[in-house]
Amino acid sequence: MHLRFPFSLLIIIMIVSCSEDPIITSSLNTSLHIDTLEIKDIYTEQYFVAPNIGSNQKLYLGKKNNLESTLTFISIGNSPYWDYFHDTTITIDSIRFVVYSEDSLLSSNPILNLYYNPDSQFSENSSTYLEFTNFSNLDWNNIGYPSYNDVFDTMSIYDYTEIIWNIDTLAQSLSDTSDSVINRTFLLQNESPNSYFIELFSEEATTGSKDPKVILYYQKINSNSETVVVDTATSIIYSNGDLSLIEPLEFQLESDSIGLSNGSGMRIKIQIPFEKSSLPEKSLIRTANLILSYDTLLTPFPGEIILDPINEDSTYEQDIHIYDLDPYTTKGFPFVSISQPVAGSYTISIKNILQNVILGNENNLGFKLFSSPSNEPFEYIWFENISDLSKSRLEITYVYY
Repeated sequence: MHLRFPFSLLIIIMIVSCSEDPIITSSLNTSLHIDTLEIKDIYTEQYFVAPNIGSNQKLYLGKKNNLESTLTFISIGNSPYWDYFHDTTITIDSIRFVVYSEDSLLSSNPILNLYYNPDSQFSENSSTYLEFTNFSNLDWNNIGYPSYNDVFDTMSIYDYTEIIWNIDTLAQSLSDTSDSVINRTFLLQNESPNSYFIELFSEEATTGSKDPKVILYYQKINSNSETVVVDTATSIIYSNGDLSLIEPLEFQLESDSIGLSNGSGMRIKIQIPFEKSSLPEKSLIRTANLILSYDTLLTPFPGEIILDPINEDSTYEQDIHIYDLDPYTTKGFPFVSISQPVAGSYTISIKNILQNVILGNENNLGFKLFSSPSNEPFEYIWFENISDLSKSRLEITYVYY
């Protein structure tokens, strides 16, 4: 089923029955017993947040899976190397802006254009497409198309492509150090987003080798009382932030499934009926695993997921179905749990938070489930029809006196 933005959306799925099926009680001593509790009354609610993928290892431009990235920003901050422009012993020969890709065919598709603006334009960790609905690059400096350099390893096997722009004309603007908090902003745009999808490395991908960067090529005069030596050298100024803005064009929803996606901002709220009185007094939880089965057909390459207990719920009524900011703030460490897929399901430990609920230290306001920031944002994780009682459950093993 395909639903188009905007619309009001609330998907609530209830899994029926809660059962306490004790295993054979074993006496650890005359008063200590072990037992199990299985809970299947699990409520799930699909909701959407305007996506931000600032911590992803890739930058994107183009359309894929009903999502589109039209703007990719890269900022270059302050560096002592900018002072070289004002040093009389240094002559700047050339300035290059470089990004990297693993796409060996990109050089045959001259569709990547670069723009420059001397002012900060975005926040890597919070900006979304909603802030740029009326964006225009008319007041930006158009640098134009790049040159390409395919790099091969020692076995002559293709490794990656350097995408290089000559930015000598920006020398005066780049070297302006009058503002201590200046962020020199570059903008990448794909001129054929419907026909070609571009992936580039972000600053999170490597420790510098494939980070977006500015490279200065220069000559430096070193002299003493007897000799004058002119050295040719290079210095690198790395990006200090980058972000691809992703906009959902059409939300793909499965009638019997519920899903996660970074690119569409698709997240899930989970409510489990567990309170202080759910276990006998003074119980000690040995294991508490939430088991969620994913659809192996719809999700051939499932990624890592994160479950975090909700600390505050600020949901509100609105006319559109996507929140500007996530309405659920979470508790985080030490209660957050990360899970990898194994044989068609995720097993997520929530022992810590449930034990603290029993002790009266925490309240159970539910959980937020979301896709790991490292996952490919244009892919989805679909969970199986969770109205089937065998698909999703909480299994608790505990001891009590």
